[in-house]
Amino acid sequence: MTFKGRTNSPDYSFEPGFAQVSLIKHPNWQALKKAWNGQVLDGQVFFPEFVSSNGSSSGAIKGTSAGATNPLFGHTDFLRMEGTYSFRYLAFDNGSAAQGEGKIATSLPGRPPTFADRNWLKAPTVWRHVGPVYEITEVYWLSGIGGWPPQIYTDDPTSQSKVAKTPTLSLS
Repeated sequence: MTFKGRTNSPDYSFEPGFAQVSLIKHPNWQALKKAWNGQVLDGQVFFPEFVSSNGSSSGAIKGTSAGATNPLFGHTDFLRMEGTYSFRYLAFDNGSAAQGEGKIATSLPGRPPTFADRNWLKAPTVWRHVGPVYEITEVYWLSGIGGWPPQIYTDDPTSQSKVAKTPTLSLS
């Protein structure tokens, strides 16, 4: 365990995982929808059971013909790779530990992994008082492809930016 002000803190980790997410959030949603005649009704995804003779999927996908079973029939979700990055340190107070919670992080402490077209959201900070110091764990959540929407997770709801700038490494 080291103090945050010291460089090369040895106490950080990345825990990858998966989340079940609506196909509407898939990075290739428009292509899937067009190729397999997908529809959205009240936020729910639907694919027809069979490839239609007049649907956009007939002939668009190699090896399919009218009346063939639609391979996406019944599918509404996909598994998206996500992850949690944690950075743990000691400090004499927890004054600024919560700064930036619920916002897109522009830099992360330690040596976080980097991913193209993704960014990080600062989660609530975990801390506990141990003797004269605080044990603080800063937690960051990896976005899906396309990043966290800055219109929701920054102080500028009118932002036109798609993905906030990729975080830079910070060793302090």
